[in-house]
Amino acid sequence: MSLPSLSTAPGTFVRRVMGSRKILRWLPRNLKLGDPVLQFFLNGFGKTTRYTFVNFPSLYAPGTAHSCIYDLVLHDALGSIAGRATIEVPVAGTADVVLSDVMRTPLPELGILSARIRSPRHFDYSDRHLGTVRSFFYAAYHDQAMRSISVIHPQTAKYSSLPDRPTWRSNMLLWPSRVNSFELLLMNPTTVDAVTDLRLVAGNGEIVASSAATIPPFGSRRVVWESAPLRQYPYVSVSADMLAAPNAKPLVFLNFDNGAFSAAHS
Repeated sequence: MSLPSLSTAPGTFVRRVMGSRKILRWLPRNLKLGDPVLQFFLNGFGKTTRYTFVNFPSLYAPGTAHSCIYDLVLHDALGSIAGRATIEVPVAGTADVVLSDVMRTPLPELGILSARIRSPRHFDYSDRHLGTVRSFFYAAYHDQAMRSISVIHPQTAKYSSLPDRPTWRSNMLLWPSRVNSFELLLMNPTTVDAVTDLRLVAGNGEIVASSAATIPPFGSRRVVWESAPLRQYPYVSVSADMLAAPNAKPLVFLNFDNGAFSAAHS
């Protein structure tokens, strides 16, 4: 393997070296971390949030397994940092985390949680065969009485560069006659403002409701549509003129007349 000339710009040299598969294979895990992964945070509107973190690297390297660290950063709806915490998860273990227990600051009603996994030891080679390591954790949204619980997989990665902004329409059908309201959460996982127009679209393509807004970097927004004016339509689906990032799709809550709810990453 030939290395790039030292006469190249320092940044170019580092990128070329780090991009070599042979070198990446031998780098310690803390030098092979993927971008942080994001989940919505709710602390109001009749809902609260808890997260489950898993030490999955230890399952793939049991002979040299050790605990792992998750670095957590909570952003409020405007994208400002509302709190930080560090969670250690034991070998082959999990951690059930409620942010009010680990962040000693007032928590927002709406925001996004960023999580990044790392080893407690910087020079750790035990799981180099896993390649780039990214956080993978679940969010559970529930009411105080635990009558309704929705478990959601990770939403998207946190982008350090400007991604494509695709037009998008969900293939999930929503029946206005069966619910009280549709509650949508949308995030911006990028470093620049994102203007997005959320829409409800009928089966014939007619836009029956829309709401446009600018979401600041690492910010989020909440949109609620009552179902009563939409019950003339057998079903609707969610769309957006442009998502903030390729997988930054809305989280959709279906709120029912009896106070129960369900949710899905649309």
